[in-house]
Amino acid sequence: MSVRAIVFVSLLLSVAVVFTLFPALDQGISALFYRAGGGGFFLYENPLIRGIHDAVPPLAIGSGVALLAILAGALWMKRPIAGLSWRSAIYLLAVLIVAPGLLTNTVLKDNWGRARPSHTVEFGGKKAFTPALVISDQCDHNCSFVCGHAAMAFTPVALAFVLRTRRQRRGALAAGLGLGGLVGLVRIIEGGHFLSDVLFAGLLVYGVSWGLAAVLLPRPSLSRSVSCPTT
Repeated sequence: MSVRAIVFVSLLLSVAVVFTLFPALDQGISALFYRAGGGGFFLYENPLIRGIHDAVPPLAIGSGVALLAILAGALWMKRPIAGLSWRSAIYLLAVLIVAPGLLTNTVLKDNWGRARPSHTVEFGGKKAFTPALVISDQCDHNCSFVCGHAAMAFTPVALAFVLRTRRQRRGALAAGLGLGGLVGLVRIIEGGHFLSDVLFAGLLVYGVSWGLAAVLLPRPSLSRSVSCPTT
């Protein structure tokens, strides 16, 4: 097993164990942004918070359109466009479709049944809180696990498998972690997701990026890619 695999599996198991043994950690983090007695998640209407939240869907659509344009241009001109080959463009499109698209918003969010923080009894709602890895019946669709906005924001980590220089790859990883973490924090502040929803979203996106790279990219892309996130 490679070092990358060991680190990734260790991170996944660590997050799973922590939130299984200490599920109340999710509630404790969300409680920092909640005021009882009518205050609710008091930063929900903050313009900056709402602006970041609302920016994610159009950025996701724009990213998809840009990658389609790069793919078409690279195939037509038979050379890389914006530093990306047609194969890299297909790979990045696949990551967008599979990670934040199919797995996050279709498979998990519509079937896991975990109620969002603002819908749970502890935060003024009527649904029961359930730990992250427990499949529940407290939500019918578009549920809390995992965080869709954060999953989309984490996707720049996939660039770490296609960019050429170590500096570029580290920059892509940092950008993906930073953007995903920021958007995830916004969703926690809004009462839309728990911390574990965000962390598992990041792990899912990296895992899918790595797996698809093994299938769709030449082997050198894997050997030169940076290590998996350590947060």
